[in-house]
Amino acid sequence: MKTTTTDGLAREAPTIRYRMVPETTAATGDSLPVASSRPPVLQWVSWAVFGVVMVVWAVVGALVWIPLLLRAMVRFSFALVPATLDREPPSEAAATLRGAVEFYRRGFVMAADALHGRTPEPTGHTRPVRSRRLLREFAWVALVWYALLAAFGVVWSPVEMGQWIVALPWSGWAVTVGAWIVEPFV
Repeated sequence: MKTTTTDGLAREAPTIRYRMVPETTAATGDSLPVASSRPPVLQWVSWAVFGVVMVVWAVVGALVWIPLLLRAMVRFSFALVPATLDREPPSEAAATLRGAVEFYRRGFVMAADALHGRTPEPTGHTRPVRSRRLLREFAWVALVWYALLAAFGVVWSPVEMGQWIVALPWSGWAVTVGAWIVEPFV
């Protein structure tokens, strides 16, 4: 059904879709909650998966966020020196710091949007994951956490760190599961 707007253009009237994406009414522009057409069991499973994803992100995201935030703060602090001398704002370093501060929260938002069907449709112009940057970030995270663990006396060498990881209670489970996965191929 086409409606005419105040600017004289004919547009499609909003409809309610099956996803949990808010729709707007033509008259007021208010958001309407969209009723899900999924069975209740699937809704409960979706919420359980959502809870697990949030807990995992809370841990993994924090492990990555703290070193990222540390680097951004140090970079911003060092960028303040020439910016102060030149009387110009440290725009690039400030943007990096804002991005680092928002990283952890953004992970929760992106996970919620993805699990509840609020992600935009792919346009075909997706940016490939830059594997070098990802490798650099994980190397930085590992270096920072190693330095912190060494500073507090938890580990002294990379060999000791590897032994510590293997000695964790879950390592026996991981070895068992790994053997179970690999066994059919041997």
